[in-house]
Amino acid sequence: MDKKAVEVINLKKSFKNFKIIDGLSFSIDYSKRVLIFGKNGSGKTTLLKILSCYLYPDYGDINILGFKIPDEESKIKGKVFYVSP
Repeated sequence: MDKKAVEVINLKKSFKNFKIIDGLSFSIDYSKRVLIFGKNGSGKTTLLKILSCYLYPDYGDINILGFKIPDEESKIKGKVFYVSP
């Protein structure tokens, strides 16, 4: 299957003048597990909030389960979530 569960292309997110995510691209195949790790302040939580529709990106294309985010976020909410301490 060559459809991706998640596809992110050139994602950018800033708060004020501070770049949190700058040009991130990746894809995740169906049935794959992914670990996201990094230093404090590296953008992990921001990325997860964008992927779960709690934040909007400044720029970039995001497709989750075939739905374009944020245009079709109502179709994806309830299917994607994350748990964070």
